[in-house]
Amino acid sequence: NKNEFEKNEEKPFILSGTVCTSGSGKLLVLAVGTHSVSGKIKAAVYGEAEEEGGSPLFDKLDKMSLKIGKAGMFVATVVFLVMTVVGVFIKGGPAREIVHYIVQAITILAVAVPEGLPLAVTLSLAFSSSKMSLDNNLVKTLKACETMGSATTICSDKTGTLTANRMTVRGAVVCGVIKPALDPRIDTAESRKSVGQRLRADKNIPNEALEELGRLVSVNTMDESAVVFENGENAPPAFKGNPTECALLELCRTLSIDWRGIRDSAIGRSDATRSQGHPFMFSSARKLMSWAVPYRKGYRVYVKGAAEIVLSRCAWEVSSTNRVQKLKDERRETFYVNTVVKAFAASAMRTIALAYKDFDRLPEDWSQTTSEVKNADGTDAFVAETELVLMGIVGIEDPLRDEVPPAINRCYGAGIDVRMCTGDNLATAVAIASRCGILRKEHYKHGRMSPHVSDLLKDRAMTGKEFRKRVHNDEGVFVQASFDEIWPRLRVMARCDPDDKHTLAHGLNKSLLCEAASELPRHRRDGAPATGVELPRHRRENT
Repeated sequence: NKNEFEKNEEKPFILSGTVCTSGSGKLLVLAVGTHSVSGKIKAAVYGEAEEEGGSPLFDKLDKMSLKIGKAGMFVATVVFLVMTVVGVFIKGGPAREIVHYIVQAITILAVAVPEGLPLAVTLSLAFSSSKMSLDNNLVKTLKACETMGSATTICSDKTGTLTANRMTVRGAVVCGVIKPALDPRIDTAESRKSVGQRLRADKNIPNEALEELGRLVSVNTMDESAVVFENGENAPPAFKGNPTECALLELCRTLSIDWRGIRDSAIGRSDATRSQGHPFMFSSARKLMSWAVPYRKGYRVYVKGAAEIVLSRCAWEVSSTNRVQKLKDERRETFYVNTVVKAFAASAMRTIALAYKDFDRLPEDWSQTTSEVKNADGTDAFVAETELVLMGIVGIEDPLRDEVPPAINRCYGAGIDVRMCTGDNLATAVAIASRCGILRKEHYKHGRMSPHVSDLLKDRAMTGKEFRKRVHNDEGVFVQASFDEIWPRLRVMARCDPDDKHTLAHGLNKSLLCEAASELPRHRRDGAPATGVELPRHRRENT
């Protein structure tokens, strides 16, 4: 899109792996290998490990081989001198025998050097990697087989790793009417219904509002997100694309709304008329996504994103009579934030807010920003994404994998700390961590579990923003000493980006905190030793 290219002159690039959904164009490759974006990411993650050399076992083998080589050299030299003195000078043998003495000394030296030992270790690790693949453990580098057994910390993502990556809308509030998440273990006629069916059956919610909600989701989702029935309509549908968007599209289906028909026919959204619309694609900096399409005589911008972000930008709401009314600050905090968002988050649900904004005519510049409203990363927000009308909030649950809680329990039993890093909000992350066993009773005040983040002990959970602020100085430089004050207690990091995850892993690898405490007596995992810093019981060289 030429216009998009001109508006984004500072970074007019697409990354390798980007999907072109329509149209044609020419591509100029500007960087490959280590100079590309993916190459820089790989260098940041793996570069330091490659510079440090081999694995601990190979380093020890090199040292041992060097010592054996020196010993072999010494023995070969002594044997050569003894044979020369005895054979030539004492027994008076011919001088040509010295050649045989040299050959024997070289033989001793060649036998002494264990040149086959590294090969034997490599073959052993290769055999280990093949055995691990049978347990669904794909080993990329052989030395991982050697170091994996001595790991003392696991830093895990949430979506798709701890959870099944099968997003499902379990709770919602539309036009001020709450449909809370029902316990699926309690089999009732109401619990067997989907959220969409419960919303459609509620007489307090106008059908016009539900239709507009379905239009919002249908328009403001990416092309690759789709819900399809691959094995017939009697089988569960398959999700294609972004799981969160697929959960919203499934909500539309249960609301009896043809999301695909709306997407293919909406002016400004369909392939034929897309030039008349304007998308604001999702980014972690904004934590929301918008799509502007023609509406009546003007334009309507549909917005969806993180509930706390979108709610802060809403000045209006849709009432139970399908009318737009002023959203007062008191109602925003008391009802939506405290009653809805926190309740959904405490039930381990991701909260997504749905809103819109109307324009009387086509704006002169969609990229216009305002300094009065800031994005999640502190940059100026788009004007089109401010002064919004709130339509509703949905709670999306990603169920835990059945095997996760027992696996984490075994990790703790083996002395391995498990930390979770996720992009979800703090309350949702804490709820998930509590369910899977990352957060336990000893991590809470008074020694008992609680759904409230405020009941956690200090530094057990924090956001990526707080983490960055505490481990970097005013110049933005990472400070290892500040990091060492946090990581022994940290179990959950929410709203974090890839740089935060890299900082956490880098700081753990470089920390010497356990070396300083190697002579301390064994202490409780959750307690603080006399030094005032809570330390795990593992030694640094095993991390």
